[in-house]
Amino acid sequence: MLGRVETPYGVPIAKAHVTMLHPGATADIVPFYEYTTGSDGIFHACLLESFRRDLVTIWAKDGTATASAFRTLNETVTLVHLVLNPPPTP
Repeated sequence: MLGRVETPYGVPIAKAHVTMLHPGATADIVPFYEYTTGSDGIFHACLLESFRRDLVTIWAKDGTATASAFRTLNETVTLVHLVLNPPPTP
């Protein structure tokens, strides 16, 4: 898997926290993957063959801004583009 976390304006987000879980996992479940993006906003994961054809949830967080996506992993590179939108102002 190869992905990038950025703002709505296309600016990469450094130090975004990226996690992967199986859909439906509860808050007490430890993610099977965690990563912190570099200055380019990119994250990557080389997962075991046993994960192929699994549906996973990818979360990215930077402060209070979050984004998520679902992807089915396959034999080729799975691409993920996450755009962090800030939460609405109260």
